[in-house]
Amino acid sequence: MSEKSLFDRFADTYTEGHAKAIRSSGYSVDFFHEYKIQEMASRLSGTAVTDKKLNILNFGCGIGSSDKFIRKYFPSSVIYGIDVSGESIRVAKSANSGMRDMHFCEFDGENITLGVQFDIIFAAGVFHHIPVAKRAAVLKSIHKNLRLGGKLFIFELNPFNPATMYIAAVNDYRFDKNASLLTFYALRGLIARAGFSKPDVRFAIFLPGMLSALRWIEKHLYWLPLGAHYYIVAEK
Repeated sequence: MSEKSLFDRFADTYTEGHAKAIRSSGYSVDFFHEYKIQEMASRLSGTAVTDKKLNILNFGCGIGSSDKFIRKYFPSSVIYGIDVSGESIRVAKSANSGMRDMHFCEFDGENITLGVQFDIIFAAGVFHHIPVAKRAAVLKSIHKNLRLGGKLFIFELNPFNPATMYIAAVNDYRFDKNASLLTFYALRGLIARAGFSKPDVRFAIFLPGMLSALRWIEKHLYWLPLGAHYYIVAEK
């Protein structure tokens, strides 16, 4: 079954499946969606852009679970979400129907044809679902659709984290059956070869939910390649 067919089939129950897969982490689904947008906003806060009317693309938006948080932290932005799954786009439109300046559409997985130059392009947990042979072409398409000086944020699972790999091995999360995790150095190389500059890697989520009171420590560990997640920020 293709990734598109899989996500089409389970779009209506995606959140329940995701919650089951991450249950042992001690965090909620919304926690993982929001922390990524918080990281983006934090990284951009010194550039005084979060209150500007930015064009933001949620690349591989799925059912639109992150978009309410993009609106929260970037209140003046125009938000676009694209995904290969038409059924996921249907759910995203319904879930975010009350949001202004928010647009969702299906695409072919590689070619971005919205006719918009984006200030920020965000992709969370998407690239490990993209076939290895297509990843370079996808990044070149993203580069083409980002304005000069625009920022790319890619969040991925870290295969060097033991807990991440244990969860992946023992759970039956259907959406990750055909996934191929990327190491941070492999993704950083792909990003650089696609024409981006200043690719910066940071690591996140070191502690389980039961120790969430100590999460303040994590901001001092962003350099340590053992977080459950990592993300790369790059510039055009």
